[in-house]
Amino acid sequence: MRGTELRGDGGGDAPPAGVEFSKFGVEFGDAPGECAQPGLPRTDRITDVYNAVSIAHLLPIGGEDRATYIGPPRLVRADGSETFETTAAGAPAVEHPEVGEVVWRDDKGVTCRRWNWRQCARTRITAETRSALFILDALDPLTDDAVHAAADALTDALLGLSPNATIHRRMLPPPTDREGELSSG
Repeated sequence: MRGTELRGDGGGDAPPAGVEFSKFGVEFGDAPGECAQPGLPRTDRITDVYNAVSIAHLLPIGGEDRATYIGPPRLVRADGSETFETTAAGAPAVEHPEVGEVVWRDDKGVTCRRWNWRQCARTRITAETRSALFILDALDPLTDDAVHAAADALTDALLGLSPNATIHRRMLPPPTDREGELSSG
């Protein structure tokens, strides 16, 4: 797994060849690009932009409010005890990921489940967000060039919303084989 991080201050009938969404705890119908109805629900300008880029490029993108993050983001396999703050029927709720589920987390808990398909309530981007982190999850068979194209599209769209924004980008290597973290093999 490769990833691209962007920091900003200020549909088919089958999955793409070689992609097994179920390996990541996601059913193909849950994946971006596989919406049952045309169009996407509107959230806010920034979230709408990164969701559109995610679908256009068929890769998970997570947007995080950096001010709400506690410690660094880490891609790990869950042990099942972690908390995931979400909403259910319009009310705050806490879930726990399945054992072995791929999640993004910080020092407080899970920030995204199912790679970057499900965002938690605590770190989501809001109208008050002034500094954001975007994580693009690159899964085989997606090439580095395709990830860079998605990052370019996201950068262009974010600068379209805020021409004076400062954007920093970097490609992250696959995680090392540390306790609880994913290995590249």
